[in-house]
Amino acid sequence: MEDEKTMSDVERELDEYLRIEAAPVAARALVAICNDPKAPKQAVSAAASTLLRASGYLKETSDRTPIKEPHEMSAEDLQVAIDRIEHLAQKGKKNEMFD
Repeated sequence: MEDEKTMSDVERELDEYLRIEAAPVAARALVAICNDPKAPKQAVSAAASTLLRASGYLKETSDRTPIKEPHEMSAEDLQVAIDRIEHLAQKGKKNEMFD
């Protein structure tokens, strides 16, 4: 019998995918819009605002979760961080693009 995933497992996997895979793609797309001289000014403005908001520079509208220090993390937070680091390490070994 296959192990059933809990909602927490699904949310953690989704969060990991969005942070590790999707967010960099989205950020590159937004930067490309900002750098495109043919892009409409409204699109450039929206892309720039989104980049600043996502990175936490627009504090009052920031959706960014503050990074906790390890001593502030719960056991679950620590495991998520460890899983993320291990995933990044494996991804780095596969890509070896920085060697």
